[in-house]
Amino acid sequence: MSKEDGWISPKIIIGSGATGDYYYERELIEDEIWREILKGNNILISAPRRVGKTSVMKSITNNPKKGYKMIFENIQGINTEIMFYKTLYELILKCLSKFATNKEKIKNYFKQIGLTEISATSLKFEGKTLDYVYEINKILPQLDQEGEVIVLLIDELPEVLHTLHKSGKNEEAISILKNLRHWRQEEDYKMLKFVIAGSIGIHHVVNQVDGRTSDINDIKSIDCPALDNEQFDDYLNWAVKDASIVFDKTSTMYFKDKIQYFVPYYINLMLDEMDKSAMISQEKNIMSNDIDNAFNKIMKDNSYFTDWKKRLKDYLKPEDFSFVNQVLIKTSHEDDITAQDLYDMAVKANKTEDYMDLVYDLVHDGYLYNDNDKYRFISPFLKQYWLRTNPIYKA
Repeated sequence: MSKEDGWISPKIIIGSGATGDYYYERELIEDEIWREILKGNNILISAPRRVGKTSVMKSITNNPKKGYKMIFENIQGINTEIMFYKTLYELILKCLSKFATNKEKIKNYFKQIGLTEISATSLKFEGKTLDYVYEINKILPQLDQEGEVIVLLIDELPEVLHTLHKSGKNEEAISILKNLRHWRQEEDYKMLKFVIAGSIGIHHVVNQVDGRTSDINDIKSIDCPALDNEQFDDYLNWAVKDASIVFDKTSTMYFKDKIQYFVPYYINLMLDEMDKSAMISQEKNIMSNDIDNAFNKIMKDNSYFTDWKKRLKDYLKPEDFSFVNQVLIKTSHEDDITAQDLYDMAVKANKTEDYMDLVYDLVHDGYLYNDNDKYRFISPFLKQYWLRTNPIYKA
């Protein structure tokens, strides 16, 4: 919380994963992830964008259970296969450097590969060029089978695979998928586990890269949904506890009705705007007009939402993007879109063979939801964004 002349702001963070006091604990999701890790499973955190999966991964990393070494890495900027393997290898070495057991064996291995310095941010080798896949395959069987399990929490893997695919390095993307599957399934490598997440659907990307999804069908998928009605109340109480702004039952209900889709990111955007306005006016009690004003101010700043459209354009073929963008434009103007509407649009776009796969991706990635065979925007923010950026629509 920030204080200015006695004013206390809500406990919120916007833009990056929340940690420490700014993290609202997602206990049910964390418990489910740990249950699967303890069973020996690898995890895929399946969730639309902005629901807080990165914060969950960071929380798990910062609160390991006995016998597990956790390390988190966002790999979004990786654009070569070698860089990917180098990153994984360095993460493994950083975990090994913290092990309480077999320290002498680990020191000997570090000496063999010429590792002279290791820190949280970098490793230094003694004039050696390493074959990182070879080294990973070499070191994993040496891990103490009764020792600590290394868990790599990897964020934005789909982004890396798509970057390689789009830049003409599809074989490199396929190789990464094959090696990851190999490391997950070999009995000698059971002391290494993965928790994988990304802000786009990995199944869509893997199918795009390899034409199938069998390379990830061994990973246990865990949903990270938006907050439910009771969790919203708890989150709001947690965020504004000790803060200057105050919500009563009426304003809380109006807040819910306004944003509809309860993810911390959208809640925090609203709280931030309400807090700034209230600090200026020195009116602490939040009313419905304050909520409306915050929503309208957020919608005037397209920077919060342009990435949603950009990602579709980046990840889809031009003809697929054109189709889904028309679906979203129509839905924003007409509030919903029927199955018949979708089929008619697919006929017009010559997309009848795969159009529902594209619609399912819009659902999975947090754009639309299915309501009795009608599709609607899951978030009024996104609906208003598509409406504002496409004010004219002709059926």
